[in-house]
Amino acid sequence: MISISGLALILSVLITGSLSFIFLHQVLEKAGRWGFVDRPSLRKKRQAPIPRLGGLVLFPGILIGAAITLILKGQTAKLLGGLIAPIDLCFAVLVGSLSNMILGLIDDRKGLQAHEKLVVQMITSFVCLQAIPVPSHLFGVSLDPVIFQLFFFFWLMIIPNSVNLLDGLDGLSTLLFIGFFLTVSTLWAAQGATSPLLISVPILTSLFVFIRYNWNPAKIYLGDSGSQSIGFLIAYFSLISGMDAHLGSITFNPAITFVLTSIWLLDTAMAVGRRFFRWLPNPSVFVESGELGMKLVKRSILNIVKGDLLHLHHKLLHQGWTVKQSSILIAVVAFGWMSLSLTIASENITIQSLAWMMFVISTGGVLMTMHRHMDIQRSLRRRSPKKFKRLPSK
Repeated sequence: MISISGLALILSVLITGSLSFIFLHQVLEKAGRWGFVDRPSLRKKRQAPIPRLGGLVLFPGILIGAAITLILKGQTAKLLGGLIAPIDLCFAVLVGSLSNMILGLIDDRKGLQAHEKLVVQMITSFVCLQAIPVPSHLFGVSLDPVIFQLFFFFWLMIIPNSVNLLDGLDGLSTLLFIGFFLTVSTLWAAQGATSPLLISVPILTSLFVFIRYNWNPAKIYLGDSGSQSIGFLIAYFSLISGMDAHLGSITFNPAITFVLTSIWLLDTAMAVGRRFFRWLPNPSVFVESGELGMKLVKRSILNIVKGDLLHLHHKLLHQGWTVKQSSILIAVVAFGWMSLSLTIASENITIQSLAWMMFVISTGGVLMTMHRHMDIQRSLRRRSPKKFKRLPSK
């Protein structure tokens, strides 16, 4: 017999799917009238403007999941043995995603400076931090709670922006979101934690509806409203996924958190390093002119927030991969890495075996595909060296 939580999951999927589909078609029809369109530019080579209101399409899933969790709060298995109450879980999910979605909407419509967005994200992180339990141990070692709170505070700001940075190809971010929420949903299902599961499954439903129209050639984009709101949920869920309750205390395992978000962290680390060191002066400059050296250092720091065309997906495009191939390749790599979190967090042998199998298959498949692609590129160069040209890196 199906439990109340099971019936709630089925109901949430049906309602979310219907609402997301309705919202999607309304956005496609009215986004241009509202001014939420992404127009062609030097960095965005296409012929026509495309709606970028993905946040509105995905928000019904977030709202319905939180509502059902609150309604059934007395009949669902709590996360971390009840150390995270459903009301705290829903508070962080709703406040964090809604504030980031509104911030993204304003940025998409009018444009905001980096420092303006940072202030709002700092306030959001501080407020939502109150809904995250503070661990007492890291890998079993006792640490000052302030250390955890500082890490969580910055994490809730960094990850949404990291997610936004990698949102550069049709369908790429949506594929990565699906992989993330499938992974954490599997983890929570294995742990019997139905409270967060009631939130993640409706979000997954919205993402599956959205990917059909976001896939190349895209008819709609996530926009900052979509990438920032889902990015916050990824930050929050990756944190609580790394926590484990034992005898009334909470231990934090950052390995799970980092593995779940590894693809975004990798791209962000490469972008920050690339942009900073591009203008970083040689030490000899300080010897000749300390003032000039400091100006160049300041320029390097300011350059971090300036966009470029050298992210992971851009590099694949420069090497001759198509948009679809690049999106699938990055997503497969990310799925493999995310699956490693199940080998760390789950004690179920079957889940661990399947996770390792997925990691090996995805890694092996990507390596074989890249090797085959390189062979094809070399063959093309030999056959027509004059006609075959690599795309510019900038």
